[in-house]
Amino acid sequence: MRIIKNPEPFASSYLPPRVVHRERELEELRDAISEGLKIGWPGVTVVGRSGTGKTTLVKMYLREVPGIYVSCLFNPREGEVLKTAIRRVDAHISLRGLSREKMLSVFAGLLERYDINVLVLDEVQGLRDKDLIYRLTRMEEHCGRGVALVLISPYPVYLSLPSHVVAALGRFTEIRMRPYTREQLMDILRDRASEALYAGAWDDEVMEEIARVAAETGDARLAIEILAKAASLAEREGEARITREHVMRVVAKVGAAVSASMLAGLEDDELIILLALLRIMRRKSEARFVEILDVYNVVCEEIGHRKSARSTVHRKLDDMVRKGLLGAERDASGGRFYYAHLATPEEGEEVILAILSSRVKERYK
Repeated sequence: MRIIKNPEPFASSYLPPRVVHRERELEELRDAISEGLKIGWPGVTVVGRSGTGKTTLVKMYLREVPGIYVSCLFNPREGEVLKTAIRRVDAHISLRGLSREKMLSVFAGLLERYDINVLVLDEVQGLRDKDLIYRLTRMEEHCGRGVALVLISPYPVYLSLPSHVVAALGRFTEIRMRPYTREQLMDILRDRASEALYAGAWDDEVMEEIARVAAETGDARLAIEILAKAASLAEREGEARITREHVMRVVAKVGAAVSASMLAGLEDDELIILLALLRIMRRKSEARFVEILDVYNVVCEEIGHRKSARSTVHRKLDDMVRKGLLGAERDASGGRFYYAHLATPEEGEEVILAILSSRVKERYK
């Protein structure tokens, strides 16, 4: 039996036709940019844990105004951000051999020519060259054309930025995205189900069960993932409807949520090692030690943590396997790779970052 009529609304990149339970935040974003443009190229930070609708909110806003979106997760260097932003406007422009200053000038010219006022940097905590934010806030002064910045981050951006960059963000408005409630998750699930599933293939009992599980973290992404997998399971088994049993089987396999209490018992270095692995697991299901070490070093730079020696990181990684927090297997050539048992990479990242941020605040009280 067919249950799924259109899988697209289940994709993490899908942009729904309307915003659900983020109308107030969308209005705040509109007002902050509109008012800020009157006083000289302001900015907004959109902050919240995974699955709270940060990226969706901002992309909905970009439907209304000309703007450019760049993910720093996949473009962590200044040159990569600028090249991506420029090519979002003009895919054929030649940038070979251009200096940083010249690329900024080219970018400013394109903003002027196409009347673009907004630049969105998503996953800004992953940006290695943090001074780029400072230069973008001063672009009008040096290039004759500025841009309103929207920075998206799972935690307050000042926690990962140098003091002079934080000072440049003084007039930025912060929009904080709260976790969704159970009732709000129900509405979001109904909305996606009406787009993705055939009529009669689901009922409110199923949606209530998924919302109950996802409400532990307020994560709409997790709720939609559970619905998508339950629908696929029911369809594979030839059922005409999704049942509560399908949902519970998916939940048992995926895992409901990351255990914050378990993570809170880890030391900083162990949390950062796990965070590095989870970032890699956004792209693939496991990672080699050298990959984990490279991302570990990047995260240490982001949050100002002193790096441990290579041998120490390797020892702690293997200790985490023995504790049961990580899994490890060997391939045919004898090489070892690691994976995490947590529900979703993004959710694990948010919990770890919240714990690390709390510890940083305690140290500087």
